[in-house]
Amino acid sequence: LYAIRCGHQTPVTDLKFHPSAPWVLAAGSMAGLLEVYDSRHKFTLLASSARKREEEEEEESGEGWHVERLGDAPLVRLDWSDDALVIQTDNGDKQHQYWDVAHVGRGGSEIREITDADHVLSLRWSTEWRQWSCTMGFNVQGLTPVLATPTGVNAAHVNQTRETLATVNASGLVHLYRFPSRHPGAKHRRFAGHSANVSNCKFTFDD
Repeated sequence: LYAIRCGHQTPVTDLKFHPSAPWVLAAGSMAGLLEVYDSRHKFTLLASSARKREEEEEEESGEGWHVERLGDAPLVRLDWSDDALVIQTDNGDKQHQYWDVAHVGRGGSEIREITDADHVLSLRWSTEWRQWSCTMGFNVQGLTPVLATPTGVNAAHVNQTRETLATVNASGLVHLYRFPSRHPGAKHRRFAGHSANVSNCKFTFDD
């Protein structure tokens, strides 16, 4: 996917529908932007994490102030919370982020990152997630080995009962963990994939 209604000028990296309003779609991009669209109305942009930077143009341009959409590192994965108040993301700088989307569709057009330490700690412990595809975060700390060198997890997915987490990696392996898996070096089962590098994984609807 390259763009949604020309909203993104760079490739879209992940898409997830709202838990209770299936016409609302969240999208992450290589530009580091998290944006939410209404798919019923030609993918109207409802809210964005884009920061506006005002730069004074050269005097001869006569343009005055210039507004530029800015992001951070590419957002590679995203998940909605069950109550649709928060979205969690992984980015290309190996950071796990939380975003306040409580006012999306209710007159709010700006998506803000949650950085308050106490709020983040509360989200880690108390938030129920609609899905889980992030490879970083409190509930998947068990993916990190205690002694071995991390090989890198390409993708993760939790089954419908939220009891089992599947992950895949660049070594061609599929791992199954209990979910949540919060302690580094968690026990798991390992299976060989069908290629040297397994890039993604999903459970079927019936697990």
